[in-house]
Amino acid sequence: MRCEDCPRFDAERETCKDGKLNPRTWENAVEAVQMFGPRSICMMNDHRERIIDVFNGATLEGKAPRHSSPVRLRSVTDAFNRERRR
Repeated sequence: MRCEDCPRFDAERETCKDGKLNPRTWENAVEAVQMFGPRSICMMNDHRERIIDVFNGATLEGKAPRHSSPVRLRSVTDAFNRERRR
């Protein structure tokens, strides 16, 4: 979703009212998660579900098994690098 179409977008300030990020590409989404964590990504972002699955330990091909404890953030980077090598 474009930020300008979202009800949480402040047109006057040209920012999200919740302070969320809306990266346009997968690479930017991975970088944002590495820097700010998965909660920084907007709920309406196209990459959010995939980022959350990878953050929780999924391979990029399938869904994440649900863990009781979070997996280290490095797993997002590792999964991203595996995909880039293909």
